[in-house]
Amino acid sequence: MEQEQKATKLQKILFERGLSQTDLYFLIIETTGQTIGKDRISKLVNGKQKNLQVSTAKLFAKALGVKLDDIIEDDIEETITDTQEA
Repeated sequence: MEQEQKATKLQKILFERGLSQTDLYFLIIETTGQTIGKDRISKLVNGKQKNLQVSTAKLFAKALGVKLDDIIEDDIEETITDTQEA
């Protein structure tokens, strides 16, 4: 049985604005002068990579004109709960 994955905050923002991951790639370059690999953007947007560095998060937030809280997932509580049950 295939498990359905909920949309990440980044996916929701891109969808709401009608932006693709490639659009985000160029937006990051235009607004920050820095680059993030398209493969890395894909992993972060799709939730395949969970460990988002603060510097990377700041690039995403600046490019999209949002706060860090708007793009960082709220799964810290789940992590704390999981370790307490172990």
